[in-house]
Amino acid sequence: MSVSSLSVAPVSNTKAHVTVVILVIVNLLNYMDRFTIAGIPINVQRFYHIDDEKMGLLQTMFFVSYTLLSPIAGYFGDRWHRKYIMVMGLVLWICVTLCSSFVPAHLFPLFMLTRCLVGVGEASYSTIAPTILSDLFVGSKRMKMLGFFYFAVPVGSGCGYVLGWAVTRLTNQWQWSLRITPLFGIVCVLLLVYLHQDPPRGQAEGAARLQTTSWITDLRSLILNPAFMLVSGGFTCSTFILGAVTWFGVQLIQLGLNATHDDPNAWKAYNPGTLSGKPNISVRSIVVLRSRLKLVHRFCATECNKANLADCCLVHNICAY
Repeated sequence: MSVSSLSVAPVSNTKAHVTVVILVIVNLLNYMDRFTIAGIPINVQRFYHIDDEKMGLLQTMFFVSYTLLSPIAGYFGDRWHRKYIMVMGLVLWICVTLCSSFVPAHLFPLFMLTRCLVGVGEASYSTIAPTILSDLFVGSKRMKMLGFFYFAVPVGSGCGYVLGWAVTRLTNQWQWSLRITPLFGIVCVLLLVYLHQDPPRGQAEGAARLQTTSWITDLRSLILNPAFMLVSGGFTCSTFILGAVTWFGVQLIQLGLNATHDDPNAWKAYNPGTLSGKPNISVRSIVVLRSRLKLVHRFCATECNKANLADCCLVHNICAY
């Protein structure tokens, strides 16, 4: 089936920006939910009577399903209406997340299965949303919109930590932190259904009557693209490291703080405020550093046609050290 057989009307500039806002909100909510449990690890461990190994297995199961389903979601995203795929994925994510909050203490394997299914729902969205932005904008504006889209990753992750802690403290039940995000998810589904319009594939670059190719052909073209393979490999390595740090970071920091007291093994209630009580200097430093890197990037972009790849290598090496 040709892509052009899916009759899609061009998207106006106003609707394109509305789509950006919707996708950013959904991405923000996506990472809020992903790291809600990471903000309340001790509560989950005490409820299900599990150790750190099984706690880490929750994140592992999520990434296994996410990794296996992402290529499949991408395959159908090239051949079917992307709006419907994202909506179905979000509906699945809402249902599974809400159901996971009602899993009793003696059924930890079932809770682990629900977190696995959350990865299925998120895969259907995360692999498709960037392609929509690429079809709406071109050139430097596309980079800005993608940067805005991915800016929701650290913001959403931080909000997830705070949300898990705040709701748990307010209700004295960590399960309620998993019942808040589905409410926002329903709003996101309505926004996608009524306000989002799928752009024609290749609209931003003036492409017309694009034809689909076989999956084998797609994989071969990707494997033979050295830039894509190197960037994907670097991103995989950085995600591996950051995933472990973000999942166990709360416990490590809290244990480090507790080590300054008489009983280093004593666990005190996690309060994000104690870990972010002096954020002003750090925030100002990040803003200043970002502005300097932006100037460097603009200079490199005028002098070198591989500035984007150079930026990726530089930033990833800095983060690694």
